[in-house]
Amino acid sequence: MRDYYKTSDGKVFDSFQSAQAHQNIQAELNAASKSSSNKPPESWSVTDYKFSNGDIYTGRIHKGYPWGEGIYKYKKSGDVYEGNFLDGEKHGKGKYTWASGTVYEGDFTDSAPNGKGKKIFTNGNIYEGDFVNWEQTGKGKMTYASGNIYVGDFVDGKATGKGTMTYANGDFCEGDFIDGKANGKGKYIFKKGIIYEGDFANGLPNGIGKRIAEDCTIQDGRFENGKFVG
Repeated sequence: MRDYYKTSDGKVFDSFQSAQAHQNIQAELNAASKSSSNKPPESWSVTDYKFSNGDIYTGRIHKGYPWGEGIYKYKKSGDVYEGNFLDGEKHGKGKYTWASGTVYEGDFTDSAPNGKGKKIFTNGNIYEGDFVNWEQTGKGKMTYASGNIYVGDFVDGKATGKGTMTYANGDFCEGDFIDGKANGKGKYIFKKGIIYEGDFANGLPNGIGKRIAEDCTIQDGRFENGKFVG
């Protein structure tokens, strides 16, 4: 599980640097709104605003805060957010691009991905579904660069819970998963026709189960690391 950082105003961020930057920005905006110099406009307007840490916001300002559509560029990390703001927070529809090349596009609340969205990873994996505070959590679909496709439950960014995995080689598995591997009760159907149903551990038949071979031979009993032991 990744570490998350909560600021004094209750916002959650995926890095200490982002959380610190948020607090610094809020403090700077508050100070600027009380100062006669470098004061953000109170009424609706479109502007370029550069913060003391080098971050740049381009977009609408209202009541001294980013509000409406805008673009926020983080100088230190190189990340960029494009989308809607509300009272200085990322809120509504938006797109967050990490300097690494990973891209999230979808719903935001409290400056974090929350709701429905799509995340494209630099390794070629693509996730579509539910997000909670930056992580894939809830129902979703992960299409792996390998060609495997998992559909089902996610917890803290991992394919965990009830789901199905369609493998690039034509095999299919449904049941309980932990971190993308069959763990618990499940059913595995091989492309060539073999069927196993029963207990799994770490992606392999482990425990009590039944395997039906292509010639209809049945192995019913205990399995260890994918092998029938009686």
